[in-house]
Amino acid sequence: MRYEWGQYAFDGAVTVECPSADVLRWLVMPDLMSRWIAGLEAVTLLDSQPDVVGAHTRLDFEGGRRGPGTFHGEVVELSDQMLIRCYRPAFGRDKYERAVRYDLRAIGAATALRCSVQTRLLGVPAVLRRLPQGHEQTHLHRSLERLRSLAGGLRQLPLLRRIRDSGLQAQPL
Repeated sequence: MRYEWGQYAFDGAVTVECPSADVLRWLVMPDLMSRWIAGLEAVTLLDSQPDVVGAHTRLDFEGGRRGPGTFHGEVVELSDQMLIRCYRPAFGRDKYERAVRYDLRAIGAATALRCSVQTRLLGVPAVLRRLPQGHEQTHLHRSLERLRSLAGGLRQLPLLRRIRDSGLQAQPL
């Protein structure tokens, strides 16, 4: 049987009311990542520093049938205006990979943030090699909104938002 890679991409954007250096911290610091990525239970730093090329993290998502499990991430590019992190699942590493690119652009005291996600799957039927599922785009949008709120100064997300986001199918970002 011949296996082929299927791939798809999607993206989202927000404006965050803080400097890009602060937004970048929210994208790389494990304790901050676990606050804004919906459905993410914990982020564990596997190296000494999270904000360097080659830094490895482990993302553990909430259990249940909607939880994707555990993913390993690696920072592959990093600058003041860009972060690229690649993810592979802890199980079946040769069948799934995801590259997440964040582009940051200063707009006065705020930051325009664009997140682009490229996912590759091995051995996927042709019918599934298409645009992302709606739940992936929704998860990205809501997670970026959470980032916008928290990095912009909100201490804690409102209870109704946390309840609404709890039903999302989580994914590595």
